[in-house]
Amino acid sequence: EGALIDRYIYSEILMDGDASGETKLEPYYAGGNIGLVNMGNTCYQNSVLQVLLSLEDFQRRYYYGTNDNVREQRYNSFRSAPIEPYSSLTMQMIKLAAAISDPEALGVKFDASKTSTEENEKENKEVETDESGLKVIGHDHRVAVAPRMLREAACSLHYDYMGNEQQDCVEYFRFMINKFVETDGMRPDSPGFDFAHVVEERLFDQQSQQVKYKYTPSSVLQLVVPIHKATNLKEVNAFKQRDKSKEDPKNKPRAVLPNIPFQECLKHSLGMDPNAQQTIVDYISPVTGERGIATQTVQLSTFPKYLCVQLRRFIMDEKTYQPVKTVCEVEVPRILDLQQYRGKGPQEHEVIIQERNEEETAEKELPAAKKAMVEQLMMMGFPEDECKEAALACNNVDAAMNWLFDPSTRVPLENPAERGEKAVETIKELNDGSSKYRLRAFISHLGHQINAGHYVCHTYDDKLKHWVLKNDTKVSVSKNPPIKHGYVYFYERMP
Repeated sequence: EGALIDRYIYSEILMDGDASGETKLEPYYAGGNIGLVNMGNTCYQNSVLQVLLSLEDFQRRYYYGTNDNVREQRYNSFRSAPIEPYSSLTMQMIKLAAAISDPEALGVKFDASKTSTEENEKENKEVETDESGLKVIGHDHRVAVAPRMLREAACSLHYDYMGNEQQDCVEYFRFMINKFVETDGMRPDSPGFDFAHVVEERLFDQQSQQVKYKYTPSSVLQLVVPIHKATNLKEVNAFKQRDKSKEDPKNKPRAVLPNIPFQECLKHSLGMDPNAQQTIVDYISPVTGERGIATQTVQLSTFPKYLCVQLRRFIMDEKTYQPVKTVCEVEVPRILDLQQYRGKGPQEHEVIIQERNEEETAEKELPAAKKAMVEQLMMMGFPEDECKEAALACNNVDAAMNWLFDPSTRVPLENPAERGEKAVETIKELNDGSSKYRLRAFISHLGHQINAGHYVCHTYDDKLKHWVLKNDTKVSVSKNPPIKHGYVYFYERMP
């Protein structure tokens, strides 16, 4: 049964739904649709990069395109590159955008209508350009680029992403978004900022009948997948209980998977619906001081330019404590309206919990390692208050001593809570709009484990008016995109 389901999912995602395996997807290589070389289980990176460079704001930021103005901006960026361009994330993204969007500028000549002939293979065997350092490779009628220097620039200090083991594409997406924000800052012209949104958490204390609101920045909206809400449970059970001894080995039946409406995923994750409420037991009320029950609900406080939605297909197995994949189909819409899930903030009838600020009345507790540093510094004759400040600002005693001796090297400490509040204010002011979204891309996962299997992505091509499957170096037109099998979805806000 497992093999039957795997074959069904494989055919749905990679073969446009043809379980026979006879369908040959139409190859499509052109500007904007160039493959990426798998450099050792980097399909998760390739999928994320392909999706990001299919979005308008990323294309604008990294000079994606073929018109003369874009080419001039790209050329100027290369001429004014930093002394060590190989370590610049921005420069490497510009190079990758050039390779994907403007392959003809690199010397690649092909006609999209002839991608299935041997002519392109002969013409594009291997092309290199000295100015940008890009290499475009064509083999088996494929045209692809290997983003090795981008990987070095972004992930050189990250052991997992530089290794050859499969990783979760969502975690890599978060990592890259943080990198873009670190590079460009929290401002509208930073494409990483376009994914930033504010989540509203409402906690209801049943002991005091009071509420507490908390606002946090995020870049991914995670949704629960409620299997018990499948609309075809009878058909699924019938498939599982069928008489396998009477099946023709050459004509296996089509697998039947639980089919879950996307609205059920929203209802069980967002809003005031009882299904979406998280119950907290043994909650100590800050008002009464007694233990009891509190309920927490989550809503969206802002609607960002781009919304990344992750279906939580991987859940923790209670016996093995290992993530297990939920195999099902989710009817994800191409047009999405989230207006009913916008947080409304404190209401007139609600009483807000007034918590005590313990930091003002009590001394802040230091970690054990920091306490040891403070003791060593105090033995050298420094005042206790300055020693504590130095310990919080530095990672070792030598650095703390330099910090104490040379005031010019001191950087004012930033309260993480204040930093979060600033981010929330910036997002609310600069990245909020309509609640309606259009699906632009999605990433699918084949396999049963989060750190194994294979990732592919589908992006929508506005010029082609079709979805395009990007499977590492393979790029094909997808006439029947497997949207219901996706793992991560990327929406663009509509006007």
